Amino acid sequence: MRGVFLETLGDPGAEAALRAAEQAHGDRERYLVSCGQLQAHLERWEDLQQTAADLLATNADSAFGYLYRGMAAAGLGDLAQARADLARAGELAQEQQLHEVYITSRTLLVNLMQSGTW
Repeated sequence: MRGVFLETLGDPGAEAALRAAEQAHGDRERYLVSCGQLQAHLERWEDLQQTAADLLATNADSAFGYLYRGMAAAGLGDLAQARADLARAGELAQEQQLHEVYITSRTLLVNLMQSGTW
């Protein structure tokens, strides 16, 4: 996702690259999931928070949307929101058989518990 990297660098071509990437994906939800993966990796919490909101606006039952919103909340220090969203992500992931999302959400919840911020 060239656009996310360009955005990180403050490059003015980022917006055009992001639009092109969305068109190439052909599906808004898949595009947002890809953006969120990179934003999480780069710890761009505010951007990830917006991507999560966009995912949840696209699909109110998006396990990825709740996962990303929980990750962003944890990164921004809102631990109560992080716990609620990560728990919901796990529930939805289990229902939708998204095993990786389920494991990730539960692992992040355990990490919050072990860090003493539970």
